[in-house]
Amino acid sequence: SRACMLTGGNPYLKMSTKYDVFAADVFARKKPIHQVLKENRYKTYSIGKIFHDPNDYRKWWDTLLRDDPYQQHISSLKYVPQNINNPNNIIRKKVPSVAYLQESDSAFTDYKNTLKAIEILEASKSSKVPFFLALGYHRPHLPFIVPQKYADLYPDSTLFLPQYKPLS
Repeated sequence: SRACMLTGGNPYLKMSTKYDVFAADVFARKKPIHQVLKENRYKTYSIGKIFHDPNDYRKWWDTLLRDDPYQQHISSLKYVPQNINNPNNIIRKKVPSVAYLQESDSAFTDYKNTLKAIEILEASKSSKVPFFLALGYHRPHLPFIVPQKYADLYPDSTLFLPQYKPLS
């Protein structure tokens, strides 16, 4: 998990696989890498999904940028194909699990976050201050919302899904 990687925590702890807990609580005796670096005068940047909850270890980031990638597109969903593993094609947040939008890459959070990371890297080239930049992408995660142009590369008629076998 991201939390295990950033804290050096044990990924086999039962709590490290849950979504409703803070990494700071699970790994209470661990310092995340960005805390160690900030304590040693590094500038720390968090862009995108670094920890499951953006408030985890928040005080150790000089800059924390995290938009909700789901909300920006929910109202504009246009095309929803059938999902073989989920006949209702719905996930917990009551939105389609897959959707293609008539929008460019620049309309998506991960694209914007990548540009922001590049901007920070460019600005940091001439700085004497060491820095740590964490960039976390929301995709691939449900819901899979992407520009239509990527769906057009692989028409449904050319895709063959493996047979679905539930775990017993």
